[in-house]
Amino acid sequence: MVVLGVDSWCVMILLWLLDFTIVTYADGTSFYSYGWESQLLETGFLSIWLCDLPGSTTTSSYSLPVLWLFRWLCARISIGAGLIKLRGGECWQNKTCLYYHFETQPIPR
Repeated sequence: MVVLGVDSWCVMILLWLLDFTIVTYADGTSFYSYGWESQLLETGFLSIWLCDLPGSTTTSSYSLPVLWLFRWLCARISIGAGLIKLRGGECWQNKTCLYYHFETQPIPR
């Protein structure tokens, strides 16, 4: 919907609630067990605050704290990706983690 230009705060809240419902319902299944769901929910929640709120007189007035929260989210994802490798799981020591990654990720041909 956002790609099509429908980016009001109401639509963003509706999309976030839909995603939250799916994640809550599918919690614990093999489809939703990677940990990306919470990051997507956080990104969706932050994106609500990038839309023009009702009663706003300016357009595209991004809030500096929201932009910093997006930067903090990106930093946490990057640091977390590095720390998981430093933790020294068996697949990282054997250098076989990417085999599993490429078998399970939707990669275009």
